[in-house]
Amino acid sequence: MDGRFFFKGREINGLRDILEEIVKNLKPEQVVEVIIHPVSGDIATRIVPPQDEETKKLWAKLNLPINEFEMSTRLYVRLDSANIRFLGELVQKPERDLRHIRGLGRRTMKEIYELLASQGLSHGMDLRGWTPPVE
Repeated sequence: MDGRFFFKGREINGLRDILEEIVKNLKPEQVVEVIIHPVSGDIATRIVPPQDEETKKLWAKLNLPINEFEMSTRLYVRLDSANIRFLGELVQKPERDLRHIRGLGRRTMKEIYELLASQGLSHGMDLRGWTPPVE
């Protein structure tokens, strides 16, 4: 290690610069955890999940992989090809974007609506602060 650090492609001079860069990109309600690898010096960040019970339950649902739900093979393959792997990613994806996924027609869109409704979710929900789990 030559003592030079880069964050998002930009050379930085120290931990203070890193933290300032991270804070600059946060939303007001977000809490971030910064992890620095003791050997390599690599820096990772993750958004800390909220603490109230209702939001914890919602985030637990959003973190469910879509392959855990009963759905047609056609729908699963289309969502996988669109890189939608978690229920939260499906909720966040605007309907107009879903309609542009090749092979998603009226029947598969109906299947999506039914899947979301079965979990008490819908498109356009406020998911501020939620990010997909790291695989």
